[in-house]
Amino acid sequence: MIRQRIAALPAFTARNGRLALCAAALCMTTALPAGAGIVKFDVKNAAATDPTAINDAGVIAGSYEDSGFASHGFVRAADGTIKSFDAAGAIATQPAAVSGKGVIAGDYADSNFTFHGFVRSAHGKVTSFDPTGSILTAGTAINDKGTIAGYYMDGSGVTHGLERTSDGTITAFDPKDSTFTIANAIDAKGTIAGYYISSKDGAYHGFLRSQAGKFKTFSVSGAIVTEANTVNKTRATAGVYADDDGIYHGFARSAAGAITTFDPAGAHSSYASSMNDGGTITGYFSDTSHVQHGFVRAADGTITAFDPKGSTGTAAYGINNMGVVTGHWTDSNNTDHGFVLTP
Repeated sequence: MIRQRIAALPAFTARNGRLALCAAALCMTTALPAGAGIVKFDVKNAAATDPTAINDAGVIAGSYEDSGFASHGFVRAADGTIKSFDAAGAIATQPAAVSGKGVIAGDYADSNFTFHGFVRSAHGKVTSFDPTGSILTAGTAINDKGTIAGYYMDGSGVTHGLERTSDGTITAFDPKDSTFTIANAIDAKGTIAGYYISSKDGAYHGFLRSQAGKFKTFSVSGAIVTEANTVNKTRATAGVYADDDGIYHGFARSAAGAITTFDPAGAHSSYASSMNDGGTITGYFSDTSHVQHGFVRAADGTITAFDPKGSTGTAAYGINNMGVVTGHWTDSNNTDHGFVLTP
């Protein structure tokens, strides 16, 4: 996987014989429905292609590596046309999210290997941003109002959440007692989802932050880690949690606060990446042979596993409101390629 930042994906570990922590009905894994299709794609001359997000128009944002292993951004239109881009002075550009208006948010590294946030307009203008005192900044999500969620590290090495409005105003934030805050997602109204480490227990907890700045924190029962990765228009969230053996599983949390845990059948560990407004979740899981597969979990709990033909490892990162999924698959030469799954 191309993306490497301080909020790196949790490593999958063995289950040590433990059963998946979900009801059998919720763990049922089905085949792709008739008519579903997967389109593979690559940025021209790329050594690796890594899509990360898709909007309702089918526009995909992501990054790719060139032959010299430098990372660049790309945007792929619904018709398959791909444009590459970089922030000025970047040695690595990493788009993370794309709004319904085609505006992209992410981060880039400069020649001093310092990361900054960026926003790219639908017309291609790239603007860099950093909170005052930041030594590392990342944009992780953007809504149609142009408000960006993300995080930054201050000069003392402490990581905080951030909100950047379309006029460039940046607000830093942390849940109470946080020693480390990551903001991963934002909904249409400005509700931000993420996770933090509490100074009280040293555990990772999920949070929702309203546009007014009010926090709701939560954890999966018995979990040592709870990370909210996505939020939809109803304020439902999804993400991952770690059990007491350090094994990661998926969870979905309703707007009312009810939490359902899940794993695809045969999973050692699971990662829920993104959820659309209908409550459909996409992500990936590692099976008992430690091979990675993509999955889609419907709002009723039915889980469908999938892999592009020829894949030795699949990761799904983004899903739109039509249920179209994007991510990457790895071939037998250990090269990553992009895909689009249409239900």
